[in-house]
Amino acid sequence: MNLKISIGLFAGLMNSTVFACSFSNIKLPLNKQSQLQRDCRIQDTFADLEKDLKSMNIDIEKIAEYRTLRFISRDRWEDAKKNSTHPSRIYNPAPLTWDIWSSGIDRSLQLFSNKKSHQFDKKLMSDVNILLLTKDGQSSKDSKTDEQKSPGEYRKAGDADVAFCSHEYPLFSDYLEKENQSLASTEKLQNDWEKYYNTSFQDFIQKRNGVNSFLASLSVSLRNIAPGCGTDGKGTHITYVKHDAVEAQLSWLFIFLNHQIEESKKGRMFMSPIALSAFVQKWFVTIHPFADGNGRTSRALEEMILKHFQLPYPSTGELQNDVLESLDVYIENHYNSYDRMLATLKKCVGQYKKLDPNVIGTDSFNSFVSPECAILN
Repeated sequence: MNLKISIGLFAGLMNSTVFACSFSNIKLPLNKQSQLQRDCRIQDTFADLEKDLKSMNIDIEKIAEYRTLRFISRDRWEDAKKNSTHPSRIYNPAPLTWDIWSSGIDRSLQLFSNKKSHQFDKKLMSDVNILLLTKDGQSSKDSKTDEQKSPGEYRKAGDADVAFCSHEYPLFSDYLEKENQSLASTEKLQNDWEKYYNTSFQDFIQKRNGVNSFLASLSVSLRNIAPGCGTDGKGTHITYVKHDAVEAQLSWLFIFLNHQIEESKKGRMFMSPIALSAFVQKWFVTIHPFADGNGRTSRALEEMILKHFQLPYPSTGELQNDVLESLDVYIENHYNSYDRMLATLKKCVGQYKKLDPNVIGTDSFNSFVSPECAILN
């Protein structure tokens, strides 16, 4: 066969691939269409795995690696597997931190499901922050954070700064470079968005009565990056968005996100659901609107977006470097983490199929499978 014909035939087959996914009819800008195909493959593959597991009476959301990496970092989870440590014992205070998150994330997703409009707002995210930090009068709120701020209470003008000391990169200049790359990537996103919708982002926000629309931007700049923190003096001090900018930033974020949700109902979007959820999570955590629990709250927001599009949850435990990462890299990291998780779930299905069916659901079940395939109670 002629090489050009065979290549053309292959390309045609790729372009004509039929997906069963729930959003395959959505139109994206041409340069983002491949993202949608990846999203569809992820949804279809996950649905097939879930079907296999249901036939064995196994709840996919209770598989250890799938659930744990929604909250626990990859390195801590790998150590836990080696030491046969249950996820609830990884983060202190244990098991309170895990128990509050585990019940809180389930209740948060249910809270979102109960919203008929599936619109995002400050009230919803305040409630989610409370659910992820408190349960039955107990709290896993970090004692080092602003004690005058309660869970669910937003930062406002006059509040203390929220910052952290990082040792992620060896040189202070590395942080400045990462911040510049991150800003450049979101500035490009805004330029592309404005071309696609033929309007400025500021006008878009103004027409929807957003706060301080004349400043509206998709790029969130950290307030301050300075060297010399930590007991060794070698860390880099990073301060999140200034407290008096939180309200405006959240206003723009929710308007942008809700617009994309509405656009999807009309059969078009600016970016794929997974890319959208990754960008919004990165944006939210960079704002850091609460005194504590911003990371888990931003990931809950991401999961709610994915739930709306009937997509599996990401392994955010291996996506810890969100604030300083460039957006393109961060989105690609999401897709790579999905590939790893789906491969693990396929491995688990293979292990389960080799078991005596009478073992499934018994106390001895986990002794027959690898730690990542264990079923969490």
